[in-house]
Formats: sequence, structure tokens, C-alpha cells
Amino acid sequence: MSANLFAGGYKNQPYWWEAAPQPSLPPIAPPASCDVAVVGSGYTGLCAAIELARGGRHVVVLDAEDAGWGCSSRNGGQVSTSIKPAFDELAGHHGKEIAFGIRREGFNALQWIEDFIRAEKIECNWERVGRFHGAHNTAAFEKLAHDVTHQTRGLEVEAHVVAKNEQRSEIGTDRYFGGVVFPHHACLHPAKYHLGLLARARPRALSLSPAARCSRSLATAAPSSWPRRAAVCRPAR
Repeated sequence: MSANLFAGGYKNQPYWWEAAPQPSLPPIAPPASCDVAVVGSGYTGLCAAIELARGGRHVVVLDAEDAGWGCSSRNGGQVSTSIKPAFDELAGHHGKEIAFGIRREGFNALQWIEDFIRAEKIECNWERVGRFHGAHNTAAFEKLAHDVTHQTRGLEVEAHVVAKNEQRSEIGTDRYFGGVVFPHHACLHPAKYHLGLLARARPRALSLSPAARCSRSLATAAPSSWPRRAAVCRPAR
């Protein structure tokens, strides 16, 4: 891609990293043995590692990049109850009971992260400010409105439809074709939250090994004894 496309001073990184500079941890050799190897040092990997270490396990975290280099520090910071796919699609694959349980985890996750942030005193600009989901065309608006007014019993999320001629009460643009407001959804600073997790992981005698590229089963840099001695936790993609 031509550099002429970019304005002067362009940086190939999220601007919110300025408020939360990302660490560059020195590469270290993995230990000779461990109880659990966690592949990935994003939100999922660090949360798993923290819980395991607090439970008395010897944990090592492996990542091909610096801690939090990927989407954990680059996302937009919206926190909702949404889980994809939708209930009907999940039910088609797994049955209604399992689909219901999966979708309920979205409710549990929103409350869990709020409780976790407060209990751990992580400074990450957590707020329950609500969320406006804008429709990019008329068909998308009609689908959003239908989904909100035809929610599965027991999985209802408080929300209200906003027509296009009323959306400036929520957002300062006419670009969308209306949308839906979810008043109890939240937001946080994604990079600050990740740094908070990292700060709580490192003192736990927890080895963080950047620049450790992994095969489908385990880090290629890991000792040959690991497949027999260590459990492997790899966050889903």
C-alpha cells in the first residue's frame, strides 16, 4: 500500500495506545516444565492464566507477539450481552436447551466483567453508558427492529428502536438509517483493561514468553517433555 495514502504523522496503531503504552516484554526461554501452558496473552489467555495461577498451578503464557498486541488492545471497547450466532442458528446445531444456555452466557459475561473490574480495581474507564447499534441501510434497520421486538422468551435484552428522524437524540449524524439503543451495555478502554490483566498476571509466578510461535499443539520452543507433562489452554478463534 502506498505511503501517499496516509496523512503526515500517521501511526500504524490505535490512538488510544497513547493513554496506555503497550509493553514490550523481553523474550524468555520457557521453563523446563509447567502445569498449564496458555497459548495467547490477550484477554482470554490472561484471565485463564490468572485463575489457574491463583488456584496453585504453575502456568506459562506463550505468544508470538508482544502481550496484547492483537485485538485485545485494538478493539473498540464496547461490552454487551451479544453472542453470535443467534438463538435459532445455535438451536439448529445444538438444540434449544444448549442454545439457550450459550446465549445466557452473554448476560453472565457483562455482569462478570463489571464485578471483576471492580473487585480487582482495574482503572480502565469502565462505564455503563448504553450502546447505539446503527443500521447501514433500510433492510438492516428492519431486521434490527424485528429482532428487538421478537426476542426469545427468557433471553430478552432491554432495548428500544430509534427511527432515522430521531437518531440525533442518540448520535450526532444522519448517516445511519435508524437503529437500536441498548441502555445497559457498557464500554471500557481496551488497552488499559489489558494492562490491568497483565499487571495482575505477572506477579503470580507466571511466566510470560513473547516471541514463542506455536504449532497446533504447543509452542515450538517448548521443551520436548511438555506434551506429556503440561495441559494446553488455547483461546478459541
